[in-house]
Amino acid sequence: MKDLSNGDRYEVLKRDFTASFRSDREADTNGKNDYIRALMVKARNQDMGKNQSH
Repeated sequence: MKDLSNGDRYEVLKRDFTASFRSDREADTNGKNDYIRALMVKARNQDMGKNQSH
């Protein structure tokens, strides 16, 4: 999965969680939320780095 874009990684993750948690929608959603939160933190950190360099 290393060479996949964030969107492609999310798509794979979404399929995996949906298959794993067919009867537990909350676990499915929570698993995807963790990935989204991690992406948001990464994006904020990158944005902060750009703002500090100006």
